Amino acid sequence: MSKNSSFLDDEFFIIDSTNLDSTKSTFYGYTIQNNDIIRQSTFNSDDELNGTGAYVLVNVEDEEISIHQDNMGCYGLYEYKCGDYFAISNSFLKLVEYLYKTTYPISFNEDFANHYISSGITPEIPDETLVNEIKILPRNVIVHINKSDKSMTYEELDFKEGTVSIDSEEGMALLDKWYFRWAGLIRHLRNETNFITIDISGGFDSRIVSALWLSANINLNDILIYSSETGTKRFMEDYEIASEIAGHFDFKLNKKRPIRTVPLELTDSLNRPSYVELGFHKHRVHPTITYGLPHYRISGHCGGLVRNHPNLTLEEYVESILERSKKIDNTTYESTKRLLDSKIDEFCARYDIDKTSNGTASLYYRDIRNRHHFGKEWIDSYLYNKITLAPLSDPDLSKLKANTEECEDDLLLFSVIFLRYCPDLLNFKIEGEREIKKETIEHAAKINERYPFEPKDFKYIEGPETDRTINNKKKFHTSDEIKKIFSDIFLSQNFVKEFEKYYSPKVYDRFRMRLKNRKDFPLEDVYASIDILKIRDYVKINNTINQDSYGDWLNSYDAIESVNDELKIEGNNLKMDKLLEKYHTLRIDVKNIGMDTNDLEIVEKSDKYCTETTPEWFGKSKGIGHVLKTSQPYFDIKFRAINDGLFNIRLRGSDVKDRNGKKFPVFIDCKKVEIDGESVLEDNLLVCHEDPYSFEKEVSDGDIISIHIEWLPFNSQSVYRTEELDMLRHTVETEIFNFDNLVKRSKEVLKKEK
Repeated sequence: MSKNSSFLDDEFFIIDSTNLDSTKSTFYGYTIQNNDIIRQSTFNSDDELNGTGAYVLVNVEDEEISIHQDNMGCYGLYEYKCGDYFAISNSFLKLVEYLYKTTYPISFNEDFANHYISSGITPEIPDETLVNEIKILPRNVIVHINKSDKSMTYEELDFKEGTVSIDSEEGMALLDKWYFRWAGLIRHLRNETNFITIDISGGFDSRIVSALWLSANINLNDILIYSSETGTKRFMEDYEIASEIAGHFDFKLNKKRPIRTVPLELTDSLNRPSYVELGFHKHRVHPTITYGLPHYRISGHCGGLVRNHPNLTLEEYVESILERSKKIDNTTYESTKRLLDSKIDEFCARYDIDKTSNGTASLYYRDIRNRHHFGKEWIDSYLYNKITLAPLSDPDLSKLKANTEECEDDLLLFSVIFLRYCPDLLNFKIEGEREIKKETIEHAAKINERYPFEPKDFKYIEGPETDRTINNKKKFHTSDEIKKIFSDIFLSQNFVKEFEKYYSPKVYDRFRMRLKNRKDFPLEDVYASIDILKIRDYVKINNTINQDSYGDWLNSYDAIESVNDELKIEGNNLKMDKLLEKYHTLRIDVKNIGMDTNDLEIVEKSDKYCTETTPEWFGKSKGIGHVLKTSQPYFDIKFRAINDGLFNIRLRGSDVKDRNGKKFPVFIDCKKVEIDGESVLEDNLLVCHEDPYSFEKEVSDGDIISIHIEWLPFNSQSVYRTEELDMLRHTVETEIFNFDNLVKRSKEVLKKEK
């Protein structure tokens, strides 16, 4: 077994309805209990989980398996169902890799992919993934599996977030409980190790966390208190403010200290983040080392949870998501809108909220973007022995309201924390010319006077002596070398050719320019594009496996033959005709993209039985789209362009679902495609509904566009044989995504360049 296989087995699980009896109790990740970090090796099943940290617990008791997760749902629980069969994992990619070689069907989620590629750091759609049949469960769900009858049920927890007034005895008790939990943990860690990094900036969130470690009475030497010294104007302002705070409290910024590391093989650096972040996080880090001893990072992550960010109605927030999606192209906008239209009302019903009410966006942000943005990063870091501690994600703190009826400022809770635990922090400016209002601070002072703080006498903690003898092995590779590998994949001709099957050259060129010009996270679009093509490839292979029998089944109907240029079915059996129709129909989607009034007029067509529709979803913006369906193996059609625009044609198979409502591909073998007399296909091409062929060209008002298509249903008359189809479906995986081959090639390239 390879190192990577062992790693995957240790850190991620697959539970399905066929392996319930072999499932064992296992704790994944880390949590906080009694001022200590609990991991797999120290977890006691008798201990009660409190929701802190980043974890999943699989607990087996007699005939029941229960699966618990932290309050943010950092890993995610990914669920697949097909009839009576189910599978669940704490890694989306691991679950896809488990399913794609099986006979259980999976299909590509086109809309989610289009949204993901146009989103910010993370997608912002509830429960969807890049595979239609795999859903991510809500963060407040416990899964219960009955081993006897193989049934699965869900227990929804009420976290009571934002329910307790800060101006109350209960609220202040929760706040002090939060303070002593984290101050105690920081003191415990400082007593044990020097391997601690603390983030500090000029903003609100890291400064609130500073109130904990600055009041904990610990030695701040020999640990790293970090603030970025270079970068944008914002980072420079952050560093300036952080330096002022450091001078006041007498500690050094960015002080280097020895730390024990172990270099990672290139395969590990390339692979590991994908099992956590693929399809959910674009700001990927591929570390070149892991830490020899646990390394702790105290972070200001999740400050938005404590100050109602974003302070918008859900309706306003959804509009901002849609505006971002428009920046790529109309397809990404339409997909994002379809997903949001189908999910928002369901989300509001689950929480019994009105999408037009103030502050409802923060709940949506917490449930979706926050868990992916920070949660995925924490798990990824954990896999390299770096444990992120984020006091602002604490479940007790989340129960508190950010403000009161008397003071509606969302910075009231922050003001109470500053005044209560470290008031000197209010003496420094906030990055971005932000500030806390004088009246908010005055109201916070009154609350603290009403419920006075009773501090504990913290004894000074020096910490262990620094080990000056650490001599680490040289790293096998650098982060720049890894970035070059991914950028080379993205810029390769193979990748461009595959990517432009699904997205226009304009989208690729946009991403290529961003890769070239962006200073911060230039690979954001690269990772998203690779994620999408990688999962498409797994789906194609799965569809090939599941369609072996389909091809044989269709070929057994010798009655399907071409008569007078029309496909006929022997015996004129109407029931049989209806059954087979979807397998011998070519679908053609056309649109003149431009203004909303853009259209295409059919001038003539060779198939008098060809159907033509104008679906509502295809005509909402940038032109009126048409869907044509023909059963003629030779098909000619002419369109007249109405208004200048971009003519787009997509060839695909029928949209087919099985008796369980699951989509599966019906392949069409495109033999020849000519546009205005010019051939646009080099070879035969297999297409299906989820994997179409697309062509675009600029047109002017009044232009006539002539189309000639020759095609076959995918049967024994097709040029593709089974083994050739297998090779076709593995092309992308073998040439682009097979990391063993990639590592081998990249090492050769890097060796030549040194």
